[in-house]
Amino acid sequence: MILREKGSGSKKSADYFIESLGLSENDLNIIARINDPESIKNLVAGGLGISVISEKAAQNLQHEKSILVFPLPENTARRQLYIVFHKDYIYSDYIKAFIKYVKYFYQS
Repeated sequence: MILREKGSGSKKSADYFIESLGLSENDLNIIARINDPESIKNLVAGGLGISVISEKAAQNLQHEKSILVFPLPENTARRQLYIVFHKDYIYSDYIKAFIKYVKYFYQS
């Protein structure tokens, strides 16, 4: 098993999933803790382990058919993402476009 570093949102989501199975990290054969999702995907694509990562992070290698992706059961690994910004600040057009893009990209 390849896990994210402590403190990452993906790690917390993976922990929640593992706990929902009645397991702890001590029950797993953890081969690495990596702080970079790209490195995790490359290790998995190279056959060095499995991991729990976000769907968005897995998309490119899934489309290339380099990895297999399986959704986790409903309510076992949820992660909420938020975009935050100052409510009274007047943003430039490129910042407004970025916020619009992020909201579109991560909409449910």
